[in-house]
Amino acid sequence: MNRIVTELIDMTHPDSPAPGCELLPLCDAREHAPQLAAWHAAEWAHLYEGWDAAVALRDLLSEPADGSLPMTLIARDGDHLLGSVSLIMDDLPGWSHCNPWLASFYVAPQYRKRGIGAALVRAALQRLDASAGSRVYLFTESAADYFAGHGFTFFGSGVAGGFEVTVMSRAIAAQDASST
Repeated sequence: MNRIVTELIDMTHPDSPAPGCELLPLCDAREHAPQLAAWHAAEWAHLYEGWDAAVALRDLLSEPADGSLPMTLIARDGDHLLGSVSLIMDDLPGWSHCNPWLASFYVAPQYRKRGIGAALVRAALQRLDASAGSRVYLFTESAADYFAGHGFTFFGSGVAGGFEVTVMSRAIAAQDASST
């Protein structure tokens, strides 16, 4: 089964989410895709020309169920969607030489600062292996310090949709800095 539950994550870690928070691939809970697409479009539509909630939903629903990329992991508590993170290819236009990407990292505002984001990042990184390449990349408009806490370092500067972004990377095999 593709499912990752919090019992498989180090629940003694200070950034572990509360019991009851479950992490699993979106393909195992597609009923959350419309809400997730709305959140993603509200947060990042300005970065991608022609990308909106309908396109985001189509992308999310087209993800394979075999564990290959693209893949979105969600956090939920019962029927309540808490957040997401994706592993994708070719996230930032002009950076196709850099793959794979940690993307669509989002935790609903009312659930932030509860360890859910850290658990999502750790779970996504655990899904990557050497076959995906030697490094994983991300870009952010404002969360470079957060991702530095997870072992990502500055890789370069880029532009997405006319907005300056910071590109970061880390070795895939590296242990998450917050889990040591």
